[in-house]
Amino acid sequence: MIIKLKTFRNLIVILIFGLLTGGIGYRLGTNGVTAQIKDFRPAFTISNRMPQNPPPADFSLFWEVWNKVSAQYVDKTKIDPQKMVWGAISGMVAGIGDPYTVFLPPVANKESKESLNGSFEGIGAQLGIKDQKIIVVAPLAGNPAEAAGLKPGDWIIKVD
Repeated sequence: MIIKLKTFRNLIVILIFGLLTGGIGYRLGTNGVTAQIKDFRPAFTISNRMPQNPPPADFSLFWEVWNKVSAQYVDKTKIDPQKMVWGAISGMVAGIGDPYTVFLPPVANKESKESLNGSFEGIGAQLGIKDQKIIVVAPLAGNPAEAAGLKPGDWIIKVD
């Protein structure tokens, strides 16, 4: 078996490097040298403004999970600190247990406001159902329902 000189040289260099590294590691280990990471700081910053009278709450688990996700999550490109904060706020509000109280992140909040400020078409009345009949809950000011004299509680019996 013939080994080329360049391949033989590379094997010798790798062997020497391995022995050197292993020897240094062994020597440090037998002398009690340890390495540890202290005071881990994520690559992003968080700004806080505490309320004047914050309620008593233990945030230690929150920060423990935050730090573990920041340090150990496999795909660092998926970590968005702002989305994590919005998710935490959403969960906090959901923890109240009121189905009508929700947190919307700024983009969703803007879209919601825009849809509520949209234009209305039709007779211009808020409608509801009572006893399986469509009733006028309230005519909207300046719309045809008000001009026609519709009042709260009127029934809608026919649509033309």
